[in-house]
Amino acid sequence: MKKHLRILILLAWVVTAQAQGTLKFSARLTGADEVPPNNDPTIGTGTFWLTGDSLSFLVNIPAVTFTAQSAYIQGPALPGAEAPIVFDLGGPVFHSGNSLGAPPFYSFGSPASPPFGAGPFTLTEEQIVQLESGLCYVHVTSFTQPDGQLRGQILLSHQFTVCLRGSNEVPPNTEQTVGKATFTLTGHVLDFYVAIPAESFVTTGGTINGPALAGSNGPIIFDLGAFLCHDGGSTGDPPFCESASPGAVLVGAGPFRLTDEQLTQLQDALWYVNITSAMHPNGALRGQMLPADGDGDGVPDDQDECPNTAPGAVVDANGCSLDQLCPCDGNWRSHAQYLSCLIRVTRQFQRQGLITASERRAIVREALRSDCGKPVRKRWRKP
Repeated sequence: MKKHLRILILLAWVVTAQAQGTLKFSARLTGADEVPPNNDPTIGTGTFWLTGDSLSFLVNIPAVTFTAQSAYIQGPALPGAEAPIVFDLGGPVFHSGNSLGAPPFYSFGSPASPPFGAGPFTLTEEQIVQLESGLCYVHVTSFTQPDGQLRGQILLSHQFTVCLRGSNEVPPNTEQTVGKATFTLTGHVLDFYVAIPAESFVTTGGTINGPALAGSNGPIIFDLGAFLCHDGGSTGDPPFCESASPGAVLVGAGPFRLTDEQLTQLQDALWYVNITSAMHPNGALRGQMLPADGDGDGVPDDQDECPNTAPGAVVDANGCSLDQLCPCDGNWRSHAQYLSCLIRVTRQFQRQGLITASERRAIVREALRSDCGKPVRKRWRKP
């Protein structure tokens, strides 16, 4: 066990991403993952956001079979092993169910609002490595199981998004409705949320299909279950239908556990979502499942070392533009140091075929005339 921990930590030191954005982690909490395991059927969910060295969180536990008492982040430990408490997640907040059939639940979250919640937590460099190595877990206790009711490993999540249109169907149709879907892959477990406007048609079902590229069809892999439809009501919002995981009674499905082969297909963008209606029983809307790209620079968020790139900017394989690698308002000692950075990076961009030689010369000329890196001179005022 100790050997495995050392290997994971050493690997993390080598491959840890230097991203300046926020990393998202997820946990699926079950009684079967406890040490020793129990037969509680409750499934809890946890979402964690690491920004720099600050960790925020939200853990939701259905209030069906037990009363939640406390929750902790513990580690370092692999599944099946125990470790000491690292952070106390504070007291739980109780939420009652609603008329739509959503069950009551407890939540632990940040920021702290004593006596409820806790954090955000400031992590040491060692704790960040342990978290990114999958060596931390969430532990929830109850009054009947004070030593542990539910447990789940905290794992790095990968986001996939889907834009659902009739024009993507095979063959395409003229349906103007645009639906959205989000998928979260944590380890081999896939969660989802799908929302379809219900103004022109009512969704009759949805599936994940593949393997198939855009423009070709593939067999059904997973059924997304029944959709729950809502009218706009007094709020004036348009009506819509939704499905999500984990599947509730008569609504939703999943989460889905993927095989290694299915995992590869998903990562290769060979899966798509197909939505059906009464008018289009074979497919009203369709969209390929693609890695989330928040800033639209063509580099998936979980590989993007420079989030929030300006629209249209040329980026390298890490999702970084010239302005992000050599920012004009950076902490430069002099104008010459700024120019040195820009000359070096533009040379790399040219070698990679991202810019031409003439474009590089123009960028450097503009930088020579700029005030980037120059100290701000204060005007002397007569007292």
